[in-house]
Amino acid sequence: LLHGGVQQRPLWKRMATIASLSGDEALGMTLPLMLALSQALYPWGPPESLDVLAEIEGDIFMCSMVETLLKCIFRRQRPDYAQQATFYVLPGERWSFPSGHTLR
Repeated sequence: LLHGGVQQRPLWKRMATIASLSGDEALGMTLPLMLALSQALYPWGPPESLDVLAEIEGDIFMCSMVETLLKCIFRRQRPDYAQQATFYVLPGERWSFPSGHTLR
């Protein structure tokens, strides 16, 4: 019911897609890396911010590795009711359990 209602409203569908992508590892891994690189090249904050960004990047990386391992073990298929992407950042992304958004 909820999925069908969102699919029929372009603005809601776009907002749901943005919310979904905000927890995606492509953005989650890239953003801290880009911020750390910009901080290293053009210091814009306290020196400790590099340490914090490196820790965030490491945490996201470890969560992604645990998620991929578990998905490769369980191999639960994604639901048929929603169109699925054909491109995945990590090898285990074609499966649905455990949810990467939940782990991150």
